[in-house]
Amino acid sequence: MRSKVLGAVLGLGLLCSSVLAVVPVHAASDAGGVIGTPMPRDEQISTVAAGNDLGSALGPVRTGLKDGGAYRQYQRGFVVYSQSTGAQVSRGAIRTAYGKLGYEKGRLGYPTMLEGILSQNGSLGYPLTGELIDPDGRRMQKFQGGQIIWSAEDGAVVQAATPHASF
Repeated sequence: MRSKVLGAVLGLGLLCSSVLAVVPVHAASDAGGVIGTPMPRDEQISTVAAGNDLGSALGPVRTGLKDGGAYRQYQRGFVVYSQSTGAQVSRGAIRTAYGKLGYEKGRLGYPTMLEGILSQNGSLGYPLTGELIDPDGRRMQKFQGGQIIWSAEDGAVVQAATPHASF
């Protein structure tokens, strides 16, 4: 996968006691030309979709979600937006599990991270990633109220938010 960062690194953090590093694949900045000025919602959605190879939009941005949120469907996934989380990719088996829990209205709330790739050689890198992929092919996406971990062996498993949830 090509590595491209569309915005600034917002900080570093520790995922858990395990040593995992996140390498950003695509991240969107909240700066829209003037430092500290938020990028408009629809521009965030389009930027995130383009940076994550979601294909063409299949319709307009849909508004009216919880807390003023919105989403847009693309050929290979969705971009979900809330003012507190920004625009985030939602797709595949993780999105299916998220939907079974009621999407943003369910206990997980909105996705809080974009897509990244895990490697096993450092601490957690940029906390701008969301669907994480480890060397064994497991995938994880974090949400406001927890996370969903998918593997070929177990399918999608929902975990409530904990201070030191491991992946």
